[in-house]
Amino acid sequence: MKTILFYSLLICITSGCAITHKRGGDAQVAVDYYIQNRGSLPNELSKMVNLDRLNEADVTLQWSVNDKGEVQDVSIEHDSLGNENVNTLLIEHLKSLKFPKSPKFTTATVEYTYKFQKGASPSVAPKNLKR
Repeated sequence: MKTILFYSLLICITSGCAITHKRGGDAQVAVDYYIQNRGSLPNELSKMVNLDRLNEADVTLQWSVNDKGEVQDVSIEHDSLGNENVNTLLIEHLKSLKFPKSPKFTTATVEYTYKFQKGASPSVAPKNLKR
């Protein structure tokens, strides 16, 4: 009886390890979904950004999407713009999105950069897509 219990426990522990080391979700799916579902965000950002003192600036966001499509761990990784209102808008917008579900027990981590230049609307550049 103890032997059966030991092997049952061993199987459960091994399965848990396999799940935690499973490959991450596809970050490109999250990026494509984000681009398609930003709505009026780029227009709102261009109204908020004032580049009088700078010729260009960028803000890099990082977030994770779990296997339920929920956004987690949103952070600003780099910010040469220094506008807290822009940062708040970007973070709140991300938190309001529901992404497509990825395979069970996976998480996709994405870094995404908004680039601002004088006289141009904000452009976006995916950066260092992670799995």
